[in-house]
Amino acid sequence: MFTENANRIFNRAIADYHLHDDVDHPISNPYEPATLDHLLYHKNWIDTVQWHLEDIIRNPDIDPVEALALKRRIDRSNQERTDMVEYIDSYFLEKYRDVKPLPDARLNTETPAWAIDRLSILALKIYHMERETERTDVDEAHREACRRKLDVLLTQQVDLSRAIEELIEDIEAGRKQPDQFAGLRFGIGLAPVGGEGREAHPAALLPAEGIFQRAGCGRRRVIEHEAQPSEDVAIAQHGMAQRLHAAAAAADEAAFFGASLVDMDRGDAVQPHREAERLRAQ
Repeated sequence: MFTENANRIFNRAIADYHLHDDVDHPISNPYEPATLDHLLYHKNWIDTVQWHLEDIIRNPDIDPVEALALKRRIDRSNQERTDMVEYIDSYFLEKYRDVKPLPDARLNTETPAWAIDRLSILALKIYHMERETERTDVDEAHREACRRKLDVLLTQQVDLSRAIEELIEDIEAGRKQPDQFAGLRFGIGLAPVGGEGREAHPAALLPAEGIFQRAGCGRRRVIEHEAQPSEDVAIAQHGMAQRLHAAAAAADEAAFFGASLVDMDRGDAVQPHREAERLRAQ
């Protein structure tokens, strides 16, 4: 099954990253270039690195200049992530290009690759929730809560995998039409990756590793491709963001602070009412 193989590749990429647990460690893709497996590994590697970049930037003591550099790097990572999704969709468009949709074929609100993107993120959530269940520096109540969350995530993985398989089967049988414009949104061709006279392998199109490096948080470095703003500008920008956040927290509107906000890529519960309490205590 396609998703069984995809989940296996995602788990391998996550495990490979955590051998070093360093956002600047270079990718070493074990799969043959110009193959779907290569794309899937590369896609999940980008997701895994970005997961940890977002952990770093959440540090409340981060230097403002460092935070701005990280923000720009995360923006680039999001673009690379989108590009990889488009390449994966191009694979499916090419594979099923000769399938004639049935007269009553329906469109789907999500392409196969965007569903696969969710599956990649879900693999990351499962990995980190499993680590939470193994912690020895927390009480049993925390571990038990995480075990319950892990059960939900594993069920979601089964359900999403089945949905992806069904979508691919429907496209193959002509019961659903793939999005014919998926590969055009960001200028990525519809041709199979690496084909003669067609698109090069996406790794060649992604930005080379950093032109400019500067010290990061702890043992990590921030890879920066753009010129840094002056320090006073960066501090002013960071200070404005902090003041806006404090103003929102001080408003203490029940409709806002009474509920947890969920990051769609991380699934973490972000509780602004807790942040408001922290700010008031300062």
